[in-house]
Amino acid sequence: MKIYPVFHTNLLRPAATNPLPGQNPDPPPPIEVEGVEEWEVEDILDSRWDRRGRGGRPRLKYIVKWAGYTDPTEVPADYVDNAAEVVANFHRRYPDKPGPQKRA
Repeated sequence: MKIYPVFHTNLLRPAATNPLPGQNPDPPPPIEVEGVEEWEVEDILDSRWDRRGRGGRPRLKYIVKWAGYTDPTEVPADYVDNAAEVVANFHRRYPDKPGPQKRA
């Protein structure tokens, strides 16, 4: 009599999404562009005006999800100048969120 390893699908579970539980991979190093270190913007999560800008003028800030990092950070808008496409996608998705001033 031959026995084959056959299991009903109810007995199966999805594989772990993290192959090394408890271990986090090192974040990617910054990219050097024209001698300046830059990090890749994965997504823009939110935007707001910071009333404590230079000279009392409000300053635009974004909540940024960086590629390879788990925690998002809040940064001034000029920190994401290299990610114009990601910023444009954010403002297309959320047109009512604060964004760069339109120049006449």
